[in-house]
Amino acid sequence: MARPKKAKQRREPESIAHTLDEIQSFGDRLTDWISENPKIVLGTVLAVLVAGAGYGLMSSVRESSREEASAALGAAQDEYRQAMGAQPGDVVVSEPANPETARQVREEYVERFRSVMEDHAGTTAAALAGLEVGVLEQELGQPEDALATWQEAAASLGPNDPVAALLELRVAAVHEAGGRWLEAGEAFERAADVASFPLRYTARADAARCYAEAGETERALAAFNRVKTEDPDAFLPEHLNARLMELQAAQRLN
Repeated sequence: MARPKKAKQRREPESIAHTLDEIQSFGDRLTDWISENPKIVLGTVLAVLVAGAGYGLMSSVRESSREEASAALGAAQDEYRQAMGAQPGDVVVSEPANPETARQVREEYVERFRSVMEDHAGTTAAALAGLEVGVLEQELGQPEDALATWQEAAASLGPNDPVAALLELRVAAVHEAGGRWLEAGEAFERAADVASFPLRYTARADAARCYAEAGETERALAAFNRVKTEDPDAFLPEHLNARLMELQAAQRLN
């Protein structure tokens, strides 16, 4: 039994030595190949460096664009507040005593915020500038213009952006004020579909309410049931809860 063991001990150093020879031989061949093909090696190294630099540059540009957009929006908001007569620290912007002054300021800043929206398209700040444009248009008595602005701003964002949900709530409110219950319900539901939006269950309940007003009973109950399934403890106004319970009872009878 001892002889095989000794033979194994003799083979192990030989095997290790052979492996080291192969590694050294491979290293020599690799060195020779690099020496014979410097252009290929240099090109590969440069490609890697350029790709890395390009990624870093793109990230830097995106970050710089976001910062510029936020700065432009912040400046426009501050200057609008000052133009309306707000003092530093005022939470609410008071209406100027002269209605004509208020109108002129709003018209001026519709264009100012729209410039931010257009100059920084694709950023969250641009969408928030669109939100401001729509608010001013609504205050100027132009609800349909506000609707178009908010729809445009929402479309510029990804479907899971909470700012898009805020814009959809504005869209829903305009449709609801115009008695377009189906459109209002669909806008509320788009807001509710944003998983990161804190008020998504309330928005879905509002979608159910609007669908019910539009005579879309099945869609109303589907939205209502989804709220109850996803968040059983969600608070619903008593009148809305009662209305939807009535619809459920009517559907069972049918």
